[in-house]
Amino acid sequence: MPSLVLAPTCAADQWIISFTHDCRRLAQTKNIDALLRPPRVNLKTLLEYNPPSPTHPAPRIHIADLERALDVNSAGSGAAPHPLAELITALVDKAGMANVVERLALFLPVQRVVAWLAQPTRESYNALVLNYAPRPSQLTVPHPQWVDFVLQGPLRDAIIERQDVYATEEFQNIYANSLRLLNWPGRPVDAINMDPTTGEVWLNDTFAAHALRIENWRMHETFVRRYPELRGFVELTES
Repeated sequence: MPSLVLAPTCAADQWIISFTHDCRRLAQTKNIDALLRPPRVNLKTLLEYNPPSPTHPAPRIHIADLERALDVNSAGSGAAPHPLAELITALVDKAGMANVVERLALFLPVQRVVAWLAQPTRESYNALVLNYAPRPSQLTVPHPQWVDFVLQGPLRDAIIERQDVYATEEFQNIYANSLRLLNWPGRPVDAINMDPTTGEVWLNDTFAAHALRIENWRMHETFVRRYPELRGFVELTES
């Protein structure tokens, strides 16, 4: 059962809804598993924060781009960014997330939610991991699409219950900039593999597994300074 969402309320909603809609259209004629769940994605665009601007505009992802990503012959060093990488990079840039480790770590949770929204099958649901699975509130109460990407399930409930207070771009930005990935002992470079010939960058298996564990995610204290009433909905860190 898909998430019950409102019409787009912000740029992030528009990008996600457009992407998932195009995926569904493409799925009518093609198997899109390789598009939504590729074995490896070049994440070079996530290594550098580029706030939206005339020189870094919103993503322009069309069905032709999705079809290209399905064509194994188009992969390689000269290929354009994978549509998933382009979408997720745009989302974290729009939210103002500059920390490289968190940008990289968010790719997998977000990718799995996108896959479920675009193709709500048992397989995509099972891939969500328990805490990222949709809550009853997401399935029964209309809400902005971006809420489905909040990592903490109880916090998603709180946002949906008080959309008049929390369904804002200010909340999105404060939330994104307060996210912290803990317990990763290495540097950002230790999270990735790199092909020295092509320059492609992708997550290594150890970091990927670490990023998918909800217990490794915390919110910085700045989040509850702005929203003290949400203290009980998130785990906190001072770092």
